[in-house]
Amino acid sequence: MTHQIIIKNNKTTPLYAGHPWVFSGALIKKYDDIKAGSVVELLDESNQFIAYGIYNANQSICFRALSFNKKEFNGDNINENFNTKVDFLYKRFYALKMQKTAMLDNNTNGYRLVNSDGDYLAGLIVDVYDTLAVFQIAIVGMELFQDAIVE
Repeated sequence: MTHQIIIKNNKTTPLYAGHPWVFSGALIKKYDDIKAGSVVELLDESNQFIAYGIYNANQSICFRALSFNKKEFNGDNINENFNTKVDFLYKRFYALKMQKTAMLDNNTNGYRLVNSDGDYLAGLIVDVYDTLAVFQIAIVGMELFQDAIVE
């Protein structure tokens, strides 16, 4: 089962505007029992879904949004299901590729596919050079996705 964390109702406005971060003081409590880097559901105080994201109780920015779509993970526990991770990343990478390559000049074959939190893939940078992609991981939560990224 995916863990759930609860944000104070007066701290939700930036999330509803699309901001990907939650600072530790915005949560109703610290969830020390959740493994650092786990994907969790962020709920408001009425238990309404806001987002899925990576949680780390030891960081000032304790939650980094991956998706504001409740159906994106289809109820699967992404922390334990490799195929769910691969499916999620494939769909996100494909959508980003279509979006970004549409803006490229015909003489360009290099571009940034994933720009970390700006593309709701916290801590992940992916650059494409013709037929080669290279990636960098900057947070523990995205390290748990490493095998799925390679896949």
